[in-house]
Amino acid sequence: MMKTLLNTILATSLTTLIALDLSAQVTKEAEGTRTIETAGPGNSNEFYAQNASSNFDEYSVAEFTFSKADFGGSDVSAITAATLKLVVNDRTFSANGPFSIFFTTDSKSDLSGGSDYDQIAFDSSSAFGIDLSTYTYNPVVVGTDTYDFDGTTGGGTEVTVTLDFSSIESDVLSAINTGDSFHLLIGINSSDGTAATFSGVGNTFDPGVPELTITATTSGILPEPSNYPSTFAATPKFTSIDLSWVDAAGTQAPIGYLILASDTNSFTAPTDGTTPASDTDLSDGSALIYVDQGVQTANFSGLSETTEYFFTIYPYTNLSTDTNYKTDGTPPSTSATTESSPAGTVLITQYYEGTSNNKYLELTNTTASQIDLTGFIIATWNNSGGIDNTDGWRTAGGTPNNIQDLAGLSIAAGGTIVIANPNAVSPIDAADADATGDATFFNGDDTIAIYASATASPSAIVDIIPFSASREGGETSFVRTLTDPGYNLAAPSTVLDFPTIWQEVSTAAVDSSVIGDDAFLGTSLLGNSPPSVSFVSSSLVVAEDSGTVALEVILLNPDNNAVSVDVVFDGSTSTGTTADINNYTTQTVNFGASASSGDKQTVTITLTDDGTQETFETVSFNLENLVTSGAASIGAASSATITIQDDDTPVPALIISEFVDPADNVEARYVELYNASGSSIDLTAGNWTLIYYANANTTGTEIALTGTLAAGDTYIIAHDSTAFATAFPSAPVPDIESGVINSNGDDNLELRFGGGTTTGILVDVYGQPGTDGTGQPWEFADSRAFRLDTVTSGNTFWTAVEWTISTANVADATPGVHPETFIAIPTAVTAVSTGSSSTSVSFTPSGGNDVLIIFNTTGTFTTPTGAVPAAGQAFAGGTVLSKGQISPQSHTNLVAGTEIFYALFSVSNADEYSASVTVSATPGAINSEDFNGTSTWINQTVSGVSDWSTSGGNASADGFGGDADENHYLVSPVLDFSSGVDFTISFDYGEAFDGPNLELLYSTNYSGSGDPEASGVIWTSVGFTFNDTSTTAAFSSFSSGDVALPASLEGESTVYLAFKYTADGTDTGSEQWQIDNIIVKGSEAAGDPLGNWLTDNSLTLADLETDFDNNGLVALLEYLADLDPNGLESLNLSVELNSSDQLVLTFISNRDSQPGGVTIDLMGSDNLTGYTSVGFSFAAVDNGNGTHTHRYTQTTTLTAGGMPFLTLDVTVAP
Repeated sequence: MMKTLLNTILATSLTTLIALDLSAQVTKEAEGTRTIETAGPGNSNEFYAQNASSNFDEYSVAEFTFSKADFGGSDVSAITAATLKLVVNDRTFSANGPFSIFFTTDSKSDLSGGSDYDQIAFDSSSAFGIDLSTYTYNPVVVGTDTYDFDGTTGGGTEVTVTLDFSSIESDVLSAINTGDSFHLLIGINSSDGTAATFSGVGNTFDPGVPELTITATTSGILPEPSNYPSTFAATPKFTSIDLSWVDAAGTQAPIGYLILASDTNSFTAPTDGTTPASDTDLSDGSALIYVDQGVQTANFSGLSETTEYFFTIYPYTNLSTDTNYKTDGTPPSTSATTESSPAGTVLITQYYEGTSNNKYLELTNTTASQIDLTGFIIATWNNSGGIDNTDGWRTAGGTPNNIQDLAGLSIAAGGTIVIANPNAVSPIDAADADATGDATFFNGDDTIAIYASATASPSAIVDIIPFSASREGGETSFVRTLTDPGYNLAAPSTVLDFPTIWQEVSTAAVDSSVIGDDAFLGTSLLGNSPPSVSFVSSSLVVAEDSGTVALEVILLNPDNNAVSVDVVFDGSTSTGTTADINNYTTQTVNFGASASSGDKQTVTITLTDDGTQETFETVSFNLENLVTSGAASIGAASSATITIQDDDTPVPALIISEFVDPADNVEARYVELYNASGSSIDLTAGNWTLIYYANANTTGTEIALTGTLAAGDTYIIAHDSTAFATAFPSAPVPDIESGVINSNGDDNLELRFGGGTTTGILVDVYGQPGTDGTGQPWEFADSRAFRLDTVTSGNTFWTAVEWTISTANVADATPGVHPETFIAIPTAVTAVSTGSSSTSVSFTPSGGNDVLIIFNTTGTFTTPTGAVPAAGQAFAGGTVLSKGQISPQSHTNLVAGTEIFYALFSVSNADEYSASVTVSATPGAINSEDFNGTSTWINQTVSGVSDWSTSGGNASADGFGGDADENHYLVSPVLDFSSGVDFTISFDYGEAFDGPNLELLYSTNYSGSGDPEASGVIWTSVGFTFNDTSTTAAFSSFSSGDVALPASLEGESTVYLAFKYTADGTDTGSEQWQIDNIIVKGSEAAGDPLGNWLTDNSLTLADLETDFDNNGLVALLEYLADLDPNGLESLNLSVELNSSDQLVLTFISNRDSQPGGVTIDLMGSDNLTGYTSVGFSFAAVDNGNGTHTHRYTQTTTLTAGGMPFLTLDVTVAP
C-alpha cells in the first residue's frame, strides 16, 4: 500500500512538471567596462559614476553577451528573473546616495572595439544626466539601488540589484537569441551630487567585474547534465539513513537526481527516455527515488537493524520520454550500516498531560525477555524559569531538570508499566500506578528521555518523546504506534514531526478507554504481553435502585489454552456487605481454548434496594483462583469496586445560581449557589462537592463545601476573597475561597451530593464537562451567567432556557442576591461619528422597556438607581442624553476629536435597570480602535511567524525567537477619504528591547487582504518617526498626537494605513512594540448645501423669507425639510409630551438629518412672549416611507412652571 501511494504521488508530480517550460539560470561577468567622461573616453580600467554639483561628467557602461547556447541551445522564451552584482563604495565623498541602471541595445560599438561611447552627450537637465536622444535605442531604467559610505575610500560593499526587464523583455530575448551584446549604463540621479565607485575600478580598489545573472525559460530539450554531484554521503540513524550531497555544477545543471538503493551493491544504470516508478520500500532489497535540484538531501527509514545499504546517484535533465541521464564516467556512490535500537528494548509508548497533577508515562518492553530497569533513569528537559532547556538532550554535557532513578522496577516480556505523578488522581490514582516520581514533572513543554545509564548522555539514550516551548504536549495525550525512533539527534524536533510514530489522542479518549485499548494507560499494542485476565473497569458507580450491574472480565493475548477465574467478594475492602448485593456468592468465568484476545465474560451483580436512608456504600471484588494449563495470569486490574449511591436519602434543593467572569476584574470571579428548599442544608454532613472542569477536561477539581446554608440563602465560592471583598464591599463575605474558580467563561461545573466525582450523586450542572465552552451556548467570557428565578431545582443536563448570560463588569454582578429580577439589556447598540461635532447612537429596545442613554468622556459609569432625571442632568456617572425607545439618537455640539462614551440601560416602569452596554464614538473619526473585542485592524503577514496580536486590549508584536525575516503589517480597514479634508491619525504606542523601528505607511491600491507586499502593491511612508528609547524589558510609552496624513489622500475612497513590523528573531534585532487607541479623523470640507438648494429651486438668499406656495411656510422652513418651495406640502408640525415629561417638537422631513448651512435653535416661552433658547436633543426617526420625523426634545427648563410653548429658530449660518 505504501508503494502504491508513493507511485501515485510521483505520477502526479511528473504530469505537472511536463507541462512547464524548462528553466535555467546563467551568470556571466561583463566582457568589458569603462567610464565615459564629458571630455572624452575615460580610463577603461575605471568604472565609476559622478554628478558634480548638477554637472554630470562621468557615466559607467558594462557590456554583456548572452546566447541561447548558454540556456541549453533552444530559443529563450521568457525571462523570469535578473540581477546585477556590483561591488560599490563612495569614491571620495561622505554621503550615501542612489544609482540607477539602464539597459540599451544601442548601435554603438562594442567596448572592445571603437570609441562611439566617447561621443556620449551629457545633459544636466535630464533626470539621469544624459541626452537620451543620442541613442537609436533609448536606454530604459531597469533597476535602482543605493551605495553606503563606510568611512573610507577604497573599501567596497557587494550589492545585488534586482533588475526588471518586463517592459523590454522582447528586446532582451532578441539580444540573447541572436547573440548580440547589450549594455548596462550606470549613473547617479540628478539630485545627488556624489560619486560612486563600482566593480573593476583600478584607482581605489579592484574587487572584480560586474556579474549579470539571468534566469530564463526555454521550451527546448536540455542536454545531458555537465557533471555529477559531489560529496555524496550516507549517515545512519538507528533504522534510517540520511543522504546528502552538493548539487552538480557546470554549464548544464540538472533538474533533478535519480537515487538508486540496494542491500547488495548491485545497480543497473538508468536508460535515457525512461522514468521508473518511485519505490521507497527497501524490504525487497532495492528502491529508487527522485529528488529535485536544490534539495540536496534524502532519507530512507524503516530499515533493518545492523544492515549495510548501498546508494548511487544520477543527475538528469528533462522529463518523461525526454529524460536525459548523465551516465558517462562513474556516478557517485556511498553506503551506510544501520544501527541497533539504542538499548533497543524499552520504549515510551504513551504520554498523558492532564489537569492539575494528572500526569503519566507508559513504558513498554518490546522484547521477549523481562527487563530489569536498575541502571536506567528517566530525565526531563524543561522549559521553565525563562530558560528553554527542551533541546538540551541532543548534546553531551547538558543538565536535565529532573531525574528519576528506575532502580527496583522491571517490565515483563512484552509488558507495560505506568509511572504517575505522586499526586495523580484520574484516570489512575497514584497509588495504583507501578511507580511515581519526578519523571512526571512536566506540563506540555518539556522533553522526556530514558537513558540506560546513571547520567543523561546522548550515547545512552534509550528513547525520547520531544517537546518544545510551544507546548505541543499541553493537556493532551500521545500514543506510540511504531517502534521507530520518534526524535532527531541531528536537529531540533518535536513529537509533531513524527506523525506516523506518535498519534495524538485527547485526554477524554484516554479517560474513557478500557483495558485492551491502545489508549488505555497500561496497554500498548507494541508489546507482546503474556496471556492475562483482568477486570475491564476497576471502578463503577451505580444508584441503589439500578437493579443490577455488570462486572466484565477480559482475556488478553490468549495462548490457545482454556482459562477460568473466580470473581470473589472482598469484605475487607468493602463498606457494604453481601446483603447489599443480594447475598452474592463467588462466581466463576470461563474462557475456552479458542477464545480471542479481547473476549469478555460478564458477572451480573444484583443490588438490594433496602429503603434505608444511608450514605453511599462500596463493594469490592477480586479475581482469584485462576486455572489454566497455559501461561495465563491475573492482570494488573485484578480488583474492581462498585460504589452504590443511596436512593432513599432525599437530595436537598441546592442549585448553581450564578457563575461570573467580570470583564473589568478577573480577580473578582466567583460561583454562587442557592438553597431553593424550605430548610437549612448541612453541606458538611451531606458531603456536598462542587467540581470544576477547566476547558475541555473530563477530569475535574473537587471543592468540598462546608458549613450550613439557611433556606433561601446563597453560598459564595470566591477565586480570591480579598479581591472579592474589594470589588463587592456590600456583598456577603465569601463562604470559601478557591483559586480553582478562575474561569474565563469556557469552563464547566458539577454539583454533587454525597461525595465527589466517583461517589457523589449529580444534582446540578453548568455547561457540559468534557467540552470546551468557547463558542458554546454556555460561554460567559467577560459576562455573568445567572439562573432564572423560576428554577428551583437542579438539572443534570445544562438547559439554556434556565439561564441568562449577559456581559458584565463588577458593577453588574449580584453576589449574594438570588432570585433576582432580570431586565434584558438593549441590543444592536452602536455609536458612530456623523460629523466633526456630532455622533449618533442606535439601539433596539428589549422587553418593551425604555432605553436610558448617558454619556461622559471617561468611560466610567456607576449603577443607576431611582428615577431618571431630565436630559442634560447628571446621573450614574455621566449625563443623561435621552430616555425612550426612539432610535437613533443624535448627539450634537461636541468637540471634534474627543471620544464620547455612552452607557445604555434598559429601564422598567418601576425604575429597575438592566446591565449596561457601553459604546463610544469620536466626532470627526473615520475609524477608532482600542482593541477591546474584535479588532478592525488585522495582521497581514509577508514572512515569519510572529504575527501582530490584537487580543488583550492592544496590538502587540514581538519577533524574539521567531524567524530571521519577520515582516508583518497591522492593517486598517478600508478608509474613505473621498469627502473631508485635513485627515490625521493618532495613537498610543510603547516599545521595549532593541531592534528595527516601526513604520507607519499608507496605500491606495492594497486589496485589503493577503500579502501586503505582493507584486504591484505600493506602500508609502507617512513620515512619522517613532520614539525608540528603551533597550531593556522596561516598556517606554508614548502618545503620537495628531499625525497629519498626506493631503494627496484627500478625495481617495480606498485608503489603507498600516504599522509595519520587522525583526530577525534575535534578542538584539527583535524589538517589542504595542499600539493602542487608534483614531483616524478628518474635518468636513467646506460646502454650501443651502446655496445648492437655492440654485436647484431657482431661488436666491433674498427669497428665503418668502412663502411662494401660500402654505404658511417661508422658503427657509421648506429648506429645513427639503420641501418644494412651490408645492403645497406641509411640515405637520406638532408638540407632544414624552414619557419623561419633556416637551418634544416634531415635524415630517424628507431629510434623514439636519441640513447644513443653517443654525437651528429650540426656543421656549411660558406666555408666547420672550422666547428663550433652551437645551435640546435631536433625533431623526425613519418612517419607512422615505420621510423622517425630526424630533427636538427639550432638555432644560427656565422656570419651575415648565415651558408650555416651543418654537424653532432657523437662521442662515454665517
